[in-house]
Amino acid sequence: MKTLNKQLALFFSILMIFQSCAVYTGNHTLEEAAEKQSPAKVTMVDGKASKFDLIKKEGNDYVGITTKRFQEQTTALDENVINQIKLKSADRENTRDYGTAFLIFGGIIAVLVGLTVADFDLGFD
Repeated sequence: MKTLNKQLALFFSILMIFQSCAVYTGNHTLEEAAEKQSPAKVTMVDGKASKFDLIKKEGNDYVGITTKRFQEQTTALDENVINQIKLKSADRENTRDYGTAFLIFGGIIAVLVGLTVADFDLGFD
């Protein structure tokens, strides 16, 4: 029984890791990021990366908006200093979410079938 518990704990731990990651794709311009209004990961020329909830165009300038402690913080973005802009991909996240749900459901079914086939007594008499 302890081996089964360890395997289940490992299985659900791996699923939690998959659920907690975000998928950022593509190399977009500031204009595209402002139009799509989705979360973005901006990598600067010096290698530093920043995540923004939204990129907006204000006049001729672009700003990255993050929300911390229920307050919006804006950061001016300069096209000359930006190396890469990746937008959060909703399509890949949906695929990952459905895949994870399928794995959870499949794991539960596999455990139930394994217990039934092995005629395993759980001791609940």
